Amino acid sequence: MMATPISLENFDYGSITDEPESQDYKLGFENGLNQADAIATDKLTTAASELTTTLNEIAFGYEEALQQILAKLTPLMSQISEIVVPAILAETFQLHLAETLIASVKSECEGGFQILVSPERAELLDSEKFNLGTRYDVVASDDLIKGQAIISSGSASQMLDLASLTNALHIALQGIDQSEWRQLNG
Repeated sequence: MMATPISLENFDYGSITDEPESQDYKLGFENGLNQADAIATDKLTTAASELTTTLNEIAFGYEEALQQILAKLTPLMSQISEIVVPAILAETFQLHLAETLIASVKSECEGGFQILVSPERAELLDSEKFNLGTRYDVVASDDLIKGQAIISSGSASQMLDLASLTNALHIALQGIDQSEWRQLNG
């Protein structure tokens, strides 16, 4: 029987083994490092892909919710701008005109002045029905439409144009509908 020498590993700290590392060990160690790098890169790529997918889903959800809210609000804003605002302005035209006239009377003149309005408004502003506490003349003008008035005293004049205000408000309220923005922006 032949005796074979037993080789034990050396666990002493800092000791150097006399045996050089084998070529297979070096190759295995290098392959292990390469495999670990490949796994880490793969995990990083997967995580980035999942994050991108999640962020895209969140953005789609936000856009979808925004579109639903705007779809519900657009008819309401249209009704407000086409029905409610003109009705309010029609009801409050005389009050607004009176407030403006009183301010004009106090600051501009002590004597008389003229109010130019559309023919259908001229009879509503008769001095017996619409008392400002000073003398004024109401002049019907075919150049003005319902909701417009020009107040003049001497060389100073001021125009009230609620029709243009209503139109501008209508356009502004319609501007809330972002579907046109998206079509313009692509």
